[in-house]
Amino acid sequence: MEFEIRLEEPANIREGVNREPWSEPGFLKSVALTHNLKAWLLTCHKGEELVATLPLYERSRMGIKYLVEPVTAYYQPLEFFNASGHEPSRLLRELSIMEAIAGYLKKSYRRLRIKLYPANSDVRGFLWSGMNARPYYTFVHRRGDTLDPIRNEKRKLKSAWEIPYQFDGQFNLEAFLALYHQMHKRKERKLSLPQDKMESFCRALHEQGILHQHNVSLENEIVSSEIYLGKGEGTAYALYRASKPEEMAKGVSSWHTARALDELLKVYDKVDMCGANIADVARFKAALGLKLAVFYQIEYGSKII
Repeated sequence: MEFEIRLEEPANIREGVNREPWSEPGFLKSVALTHNLKAWLLTCHKGEELVATLPLYERSRMGIKYLVEPVTAYYQPLEFFNASGHEPSRLLRELSIMEAIAGYLKKSYRRLRIKLYPANSDVRGFLWSGMNARPYYTFVHRRGDTLDPIRNEKRKLKSAWEIPYQFDGQFNLEAFLALYHQMHKRKERKLSLPQDKMESFCRALHEQGILHQHNVSLENEIVSSEIYLGKGEGTAYALYRASKPEEMAKGVSSWHTARALDELLKVYDKVDMCGANIADVARFKAALGLKLAVFYQIEYGSKII
């Protein structure tokens, strides 16, 4: 099965090609600008038919090109299109596409790291091409699922519902960033992105209509805030959250999660909580009864000197 693979500039990508916000032209350009990278959308065609896309971020050193996974691009989804309804045919087609893409990437780049999304549960095409796949984890909550928290979390939730918290979806980036910075300072963690770059990145995505915020307030003060990515359908991605520590002791994080899921699942099919790989965060999400899901980092090549 012959495929044609192209690297397309974000500015040249036609609207509606991708279902996922991670592959939107504006998102690709914002990530590239934030990290001083070259952004591409790899497209795979079978004749005139578009069969798959994959966002890529390129860096070069001493004339050597390689692919990286920027911290602001949590996922790089390999999206398949026009799949056959016949399951064995679909599976074979996707494996052939994946092998073709893997072969192209190996010829084009000395080294690569790509972090796929949970829908890419079958990565054999990359493995068969000599690449490595490392599992990572996240939590997902789907429409129709019910939270099943452990006993301690149930108690926290019950107590938190008695506090007059207010929930809203207003965009107040200053409030979020203040809580986010305080959280990192409290945990003695280095910010993964300087605050000015984080602010510019979030504002750019909000102007594009794909980054949103929801907040929990008490007595007119925002005490917990989260930003999430979404196009108004499919999957919402909960990127970052920060809360006041004194309210966390009262259960605000559990309340925020339950309330946000209720609101988001009125619009989206599922919510991806974007992470289960940091121990304390993973334990909190697991205690709420969220469903664990796996995704893969694809890696190939040696270190660039």
